[in-house]
Formats: sequence, C-alpha cells, structure tokens
Amino acid sequence: MHMRRVVFVLLIFCSTALWAFNQTVDYDQWLNKLQTTQQIFNELGYTLKLSPKSCVCNYEVHGRDTLFLYVFNDFYCFPPMKFMNKKQENFYWKTVRDVKKVLPYARLVSRTVYTANQQLEQIHDEAERKAFLKKTEKELFKRYEKEMRAMSINQGKLLVRLVDRECHQTTYSIIKTYKGAFKAWMWQTVARLFGSDLKAEYDVQNKDKIIERVITLVEAGQL
Repeated sequence: MHMRRVVFVLLIFCSTALWAFNQTVDYDQWLNKLQTTQQIFNELGYTLKLSPKSCVCNYEVHGRDTLFLYVFNDFYCFPPMKFMNKKQENFYWKTVRDVKKVLPYARLVSRTVYTANQQLEQIHDEAERKAFLKKTEKELFKRYEKEMRAMSINQGKLLVRLVDRECHQTTYSIIKTYKGAFKAWMWQTVARLFGSDLKAEYDVQNKDKIIERVITLVEAGQL
C-alpha cells in the first residue's frame, strides 16, 4: 500500500516536471507574482483570525493535477544562546518582547518620513509646508500618543536606536530637519533627563548585535 503511494507521488512529480520542461517561464516574474499573492493571503489569514497552524495558499491547475504553492519565509540558523544565569536569560526574553513592541513604531517613523519627503517635494510655499508638517504631527500624536506614553524608558531608548536603523539617520537629526535646531535641542534635553540620547545610533556590529539577531528571527516568524 505504501509502495503504491510512493509510485503515485513519483508519477505526479514526473508529469509535472515534464510539463514545466516544455513551458517557457520567466521564473523571476512567476516567483514575484507568487510572493505578492502569498502576502495578500497571509493578510487575509490574519484578518480572518485563522489558527497559527492554518494558512491560505495559492494553487495552479495543470491538466488534472492541482499544485498547492506556498512561499515560506527564509529560515535562519544561529548558534544557541548560552546564558550565564537566570537574570541574563530573563534580560534576553525581555529584549525579545521589547523588539516586538517597538519595531513597528520605528517602521512607522520610517514610512512617515518617506511619505512626508515625497509630499514636501510638491509643496514650495513655506507656509503650506509648515501647515502640512503641523497637520501630520497632530494626526500622529492623536493616533499614537497614548501607546507611546505607555512605553518604558528602556523601550524608548530602543526605539531611538531602531529609528536610526530604519531611517538611516538619528531621531535628533529627523527632529532638526522638520522642527528646527531649537526643538531638536529641547527634546534632546528632555531625553537626557530620562537617561536617553536622541543622537544614539544603531550599532549592529557591537552593542546591538543581539538585537539585530532578535529582529531577524522575529521577522522570519521564528520568535
């Protein structure tokens, strides 16, 4: 019985391979389309609140054969973490929790800066530019102020460094660009009172090496 199943699977595989061999396919174009479709399906699964063990996937029909197609995330392998004591282990998992909470906001800052720059390129009147920035700032505060205030001091420090990672410029530089040098200095003074630094940079090679590992695993769905 098991042998029949094996032979049946091999026959399906061979027939599919022969069909593919006789077709002219732009592999990159086909893969890009499949990945785009899979992203839509992933979002659909999230909207429908499906079980983590369930998924929605694409399929193709070739003759009497139906092939289910699913694009998996890259799988990353790191050496296992070795903790000297329980305190060190707790700190690691606290970092994982903080990254999961803070990274989406760093991405939000990156998208906002990108969108704002595109809009500002179309606005040449200085008064209109100031009005646009003020409106954008007001909308962001209205939507995210409560969540941002709920962050701990350590999460705030992490956010500053992740903003530098996502935007390729420090939080201080962003404030200075859009609000002026005085505002940047003022917010830097406030940050200093809480032990933070808006000029902090993301140090992927040393200080933030573990954080980069955590981000990679979180994005791949492995944490």
